[in-house]
Amino acid sequence: MAQIASSSGYEKVYEFDKLEELLIGLEEVMRQTGPVFVRVKVFREGEPTPYPERSMAQSWAEVREHLSRSSPRNKLPKSTDS
Repeated sequence: MAQIASSSGYEKVYEFDKLEELLIGLEEVMRQTGPVFVRVKVFREGEPTPYPERSMAQSWAEVREHLSRSSPRNKLPKSTDS
């Protein structure tokens, strides 16, 4: 990642794999004039988040259906004009 950032024009590139390294190096990073590239590796603790049981398309279809049912236009009294 650092090589890509350097070849993309970033003069200063920082990489931090540990929280302690980030806390120590952050002051130097903030003193730099930009652009500056900073990569922070993050480790997740605990159980992984489960994948959704439905697709994005299914979720949006449910949202659209719910919105169409709760729309104020659907709650207006029907006209009795013939």
